[in-house]
Amino acid sequence: LTGMELTANFNNGSTMVLNGGYSYTPDTLTTNDSAVTLTYQGLTTTFAVTVLEPVINEIEVTTPPVKTTYLTGERIDVTGVKITGKYTNGVTEDVTDRCLFTPAGELTLEDTEILVNYNGIITSIPITVAMFAPVMISVIQLPDKKTYLQNESLDVTGLIAKITFNDGTTTQSLNGESLTITPTENLQLSDSTITISYSLNGVT
Repeated sequence: LTGMELTANFNNGSTMVLNGGYSYTPDTLTTNDSAVTLTYQGLTTTFAVTVLEPVINEIEVTTPPVKTTYLTGERIDVTGVKITGKYTNGVTEDVTDRCLFTPAGELTLEDTEILVNYNGIITSIPITVAMFAPVMISVIQLPDKKTYLQNESLDVTGLIAKITFNDGTTTQSLNGESLTITPTENLQLSDSTITISYSLNGVT
């Protein structure tokens, strides 16, 4: 009842602002209540109130997801996240299962956050997205042909190379497929090695 001023009118015409000594009902308001009754020395008065159903008006990321660092082409993973909803009466509730997390598609370098949406109330989780790229290439098996005559062209049949990416995955190239191999011209007496490379997303 903070801010309320209650005045008692006596039968001699005098008045007094009451600073206490009165009671009121109900003690705890519900949505069924429309008035508060004040009682002082057996006399009562009422005033109207409007009691609103508490609603969630704010959400908070109380526990971030385990994964917040991604490579391009991956999709968001919100495992471990906890979203707490805050009601207008101060009560909190776990609303994680009722939230929508975006973006839903493959991540790009432009993505910097996961948006969390609960009934139009939005917050965000910062993420980092790096380019998916090769980090190492190694030869598993040499080409079948290793001895040449001058002016012969290079033959990489039988070559098996392994490409390792920055997410730890690997792939194999057979017979030079998807690789850049030099020299590309007919071999000369000065040629003693071949160079292989692999490029993806501008990274070699």
